[in-house]
Amino acid sequence: MEQGEESLLNTRNQGLTSEEANTSERSIMPALKIWLRPAVLIPLGLVTFVLLLLYVANQLHAGKALKRKEQLKSGIKELRAEFISIESDMMVRSRQSQVAVKLQGTGVKALTKPPIKLEKTKKDDDGN
Repeated sequence: MEQGEESLLNTRNQGLTSEEANTSERSIMPALKIWLRPAVLIPLGLVTFVLLLLYVANQLHAGKALKRKEQLKSGIKELRAEFISIESDMMVRSRQSQVAVKLQGTGVKALTKPPIKLEKTKKDDDGN
């Protein structure tokens, strides 16, 4: 058998007429020939390679950023715990009884009577 007859049998087996098979081959082959040229493949490969590098660099940057975020979170937790500890210590130290104990040797004494409240008295309407 010749090639033409063989391709005709293949197209009939696929349910296509010889004209339909020829037109589909004609429309695909030029497109493949255009895309498979080195003048097209090399720039396409370079663009793909650059995009791949950018993707990997972005993944590494995102991983570092997440790691830094977790470190900062743990640092904030530690600082908050330290703040609460120092604050509670200051509350204990600033109680009147604790201050009185610390000032015993200096001669400063705690008040035994409440402080005097000073009030402004109203005078005549002239303001004197």
